[in-house]
Amino acid sequence: MRNFTLIAALCVGLWAIAYRLPLPALPDTLREPRERAAYAALHFCDALDHEPADSLTAEVWHQSVADLLSFFPHIANDSICAMAAERLVDAGRRNDAWAADISSALESCLFDGASPQRDEKLFALFLKLMADAAYPDAERCRWLLSMVEKNMPGSPAPDFAFTDRSGAARTLHASLGRPTVLFFYDPECDDCHHAAAQMASDIILQSRLGRGAAQIIAITTADIDSWRKSAGQFPDAWTDGHNDGSIDDDDLFLIPSYPTFYLLDSDGTIVLKDAPYSRIISVLTAM
Repeated sequence: MRNFTLIAALCVGLWAIAYRLPLPALPDTLREPRERAAYAALHFCDALDHEPADSLTAEVWHQSVADLLSFFPHIANDSICAMAAERLVDAGRRNDAWAADISSALESCLFDGASPQRDEKLFALFLKLMADAAYPDAERCRWLLSMVEKNMPGSPAPDFAFTDRSGAARTLHASLGRPTVLFFYDPECDDCHHAAAQMASDIILQSRLGRGAAQIIAITTADIDSWRKSAGQFPDAWTDGHNDGSIDDDDLFLIPSYPTFYLLDSDGTIVLKDAPYSRIISVLTAM
């Protein structure tokens, strides 16, 4: 009996983890992948009419939102994407707990740097809808929207001044002229040290640096004494600079945590924003 009870408990736990809103049944007349994706996205919330409210926990919403978002890349029509987004946000109006869970799930899926579904353009659409729908966290939605819209790929990187290890005063814009990996770090950040070690041992990156096809500009706004004590932590080929805090004070870049990477082209246009290093090196290699 004891073993049976344990197995039953495990089964219940696995069901809770695996449960998500059921996908809508697709009409047999829909053959094209784009049509099927559009129908599934537009009718995804239909299942809510048949679900007990208390069955939709935060975990269930997270998985269900991830399922819904998986259809969006296959929908060619922006207006259909907008309609599907509106229907999800409208579902949150029924219940404040649902609204909070939907908002959290969208942020995790579309804004977290480690998420494979990250899409700031789509996240901005949802943020506008949630703010307009007066979600309980509408103020946070508006703040996140201002962060998302900052430093969008295709926009020029804002200029800033910094001091390099030789003591020279420099600016970002004057230091460009080739593809640039902008590496925001903190001297006492272990994750930054690990990222720097990975970059220093990356054969592809080092090859590009060696022939002048790319550069790394590492910038910190930490206490200048901490920066001075950390001298020598990066290869000599890198530019290691200290900013006096104007980057933070003027809110020039979105830097959610350290390390944060940006990729700029030779003219200083942002190619990638707050992207994982693996993505940075993949795109840089193709430039």
